[in-house]
Amino acid sequence: MAENWIGYTVAINCGSILGTFKGVIAKVEASDQSITLRNAARNGVPCTSREITIRATDIKDLEILQRASSHSQADERAHSHGSSNGPIRSAFHAAAPHSLSVNGRENVQTVQTLSPMRHENMHSIKPGPSGRCLFPDGVRSPSKKDRHFKQRDVAAFGSPIDNTVLEEDFDFEKNLALFNKQAEYEMINQQSSRPDLVKQAETPQKYRHDENVLEVTPAKYRQIKVPGNTSLEYVTDSGLVVPSISISLRNQLLGLSERLGVSVERQAELIGRAATEMALQLLGGGHRLNPRNAHQLPSVVVFCGSQRSAVLGANFARQLSGHDIHVQIVIPESGISSELFRELALFKLTKNPVLTSMQGISNADLIVMAIDDPLMDDFPNKPQPDWLPAAMDWIKNSRAPIMGLDPPPQGTGVELKLSLVGSLPLAHSPSNGKIYLVNLSLPVSLYQELGITYKSPFGPKFVIPVHPKA
Repeated sequence: MAENWIGYTVAINCGSILGTFKGVIAKVEASDQSITLRNAARNGVPCTSREITIRATDIKDLEILQRASSHSQADERAHSHGSSNGPIRSAFHAAAPHSLSVNGRENVQTVQTLSPMRHENMHSIKPGPSGRCLFPDGVRSPSKKDRHFKQRDVAAFGSPIDNTVLEEDFDFEKNLALFNKQAEYEMINQQSSRPDLVKQAETPQKYRHDENVLEVTPAKYRQIKVPGNTSLEYVTDSGLVVPSISISLRNQLLGLSERLGVSVERQAELIGRAATEMALQLLGGGHRLNPRNAHQLPSVVVFCGSQRSAVLGANFARQLSGHDIHVQIVIPESGISSELFRELALFKLTKNPVLTSMQGISNADLIVMAIDDPLMDDFPNKPQPDWLPAAMDWIKNSRAPIMGLDPPPQGTGVELKLSLVGSLPLAHSPSNGKIYLVNLSLPVSLYQELGITYKSPFGPKFVIPVHPKA
């Protein structure tokens, strides 16, 4: 009677711990009260074993899902009795019993068994090109490599992967054509009455990688305004407009800053430091100023007047000598200011020469012009130094670059490579070269007191170049 149930597809409920098993009945043992299922799945997941044996004590409920056909039932009976039709050789692959343990006791015993091949299939087996056997459907017998990958798939996914599915190439274009994006957009637009949907534009705007998708307030490039008309305007690299100021307004700005505590010495330290950094780059930077290159140390000559610009030149010479650079200062014999006297006293401690004539001057790798403009100081009728004509001839015959420190707007008589000025520029001549602004860090209230609308154009930098506005 037990053999009549072979081939039935059943669902066996073994409780909440073991779960529900579904499969085809392959064997019913009345002696030990057990049922063996083939092609079983536990809770919907295919089991790794070929057959699974369940004892009757573990069964809570049994439901017949499908009756067995007469052909499959006869085959199952033949397999269960171990009979064979004709001179066939039975092939069994016995695996070690694997038990599922729950709370320390065995509940389900699984046994892997290969059923004997039928007689008619044995005659159709033929050797393949590599020496392995091929079954009637053209599938070769599994090699050692195939068995390794099958074991790997079982360990990773709980069941072997069908290689025939993986061998098929996925058609991306065919599947993409199944999705009609335009129709989806139209459906969304038609449902615009729903508040939770955002209406899709028919032609969405595209942005470049350097464009901002967020709306920003337009930048104000004219942030500095001075009273009166300006003869020349400059533009920074970021597009900010910096107007030039007149000589009288410049003198008022510097005079007010000195009265409020930003003395000439403080301004000289700021401009001298900026000029030192520019000079180090003009002299070769780290390639030339190297301890292993002491035989090629550069030499610098600074021509100074007797007033404010000379103080900037002397301060610059002292700071530059701190980088082990030979610096010479050429100044007038008399008429120097008190600020210049103090700067020269500090410079002489560097053991560098201070000359009052062109005698003894050596070749230079950089020339610095710190000559005062008679119209810019407090003594407009003060004569120029006696050595100035000879210095001009010497400078014109030199091939060294020339840098100016707060030069006169009309020029110094020679072509400068660059010039450094503080705060706001004058309307400089093209002969003064490229103009660089140095941040003197003057308070905004100081500009406002003179009627100047000011906002710092320096940004993250301390020295910025400005270019004449076309």
